[in-house]
Amino acid sequence: MNKHAAAKTEIIVGILIASLAAAGLFVFVSYDISGSLGSGGPAEPVYDMQKYRNIDPELITHAEKLPAVPAGFKESRAIYTAPDGKVYICGDKAVRVFSSDLKFIEQINLDDTPTTLAVSQQGRIYICMGSYISVYDPQTQSSVDWPQYSDKSVLTSIDVYKEHVLAADAGSKAVLHYNKDGSFVRTIGEKNKELGISGFVIPSPYFDLAVAGDGLLRVVNPGRHRIEAYTLDGYLEFFWGEYSSGVTGFCGCCNPANFAILPDNSFVTMEKGIMRAKVYDPDGVFVGAVAGPGQFYDGYPGLESLAENQSVVFDIAAAADGRILILDTVNNIIRVFKEIER
Repeated sequence: MNKHAAAKTEIIVGILIASLAAAGLFVFVSYDISGSLGSGGPAEPVYDMQKYRNIDPELITHAEKLPAVPAGFKESRAIYTAPDGKVYICGDKAVRVFSSDLKFIEQINLDDTPTTLAVSQQGRIYICMGSYISVYDPQTQSSVDWPQYSDKSVLTSIDVYKEHVLAADAGSKAVLHYNKDGSFVRTIGEKNKELGISGFVIPSPYFDLAVAGDGLLRVVNPGRHRIEAYTLDGYLEFFWGEYSSGVTGFCGCCNPANFAILPDNSFVTMEKGIMRAKVYDPDGVFVGAVAGPGQFYDGYPGLESLAENQSVVFDIAAAADGRILILDTVNNIIRVFKEIER
């Protein structure tokens, strides 16, 4: 991906980090809030991960259903649940399709390396190829590539809603709005004082989006540690989320890294750094934790040290029956979490 130099502001922030198991202590961290994608400098605070390894069991809402399902890739990138319930995963130079119960169906080979994908009601696959979008039609088994928006484009997320295609461009720091025929409509979320939009802060290329059941586009503003809601014509309606190392908030340089929308319009978020998956209600109120670092590390040697080095980011999706599907991009497996009946 392209890297662009930009002036940046380093802020030393003193924050009180409360351990779930012990008394709190002050930890000073330094990170870049300029939103200069890949511009160098410290990108993540360094935490004593042992303090966050285990989440209070009373807050855990889900349990992992074993065994995990192999994704079938050497390097898996993204997971998406289609309107018909099928599960799509991209990685290497291919897309693999699974049934709703995660039985492998087929593999679609690609000419380039995909970074993320979405599937329409008609079954067309919209694939981000790093800097451009390719649309695969399963009926004709052919692809059409759309023109690249900008030489700065780094596409990190995509969704399809009715006749709209929305792509998150971390390089351009904007959401790209297209019609399904590939015609460009507008950008969404760029800084605009008149509209009260402060702009996206994107210190690293994790910039996720999805259209919710209410028809509003939800976009992570990772450097501001929140999820923002926009109309499809570009108006900011509201946002939720806060910076906190506590379990209810988002910490690090840029979280949540990924999210998905559950059938009841709740949100499930995935963080990097302190690896946590959490559920929030439709208004952004914390409900509980799907899993914390302890659950993710259990049974997977080597994952903990990678996570501590900030080099692990999992993708996440929601199945129609409420199961949460987490793509473990280190072990290249689909990990399934089901809600605990209490």
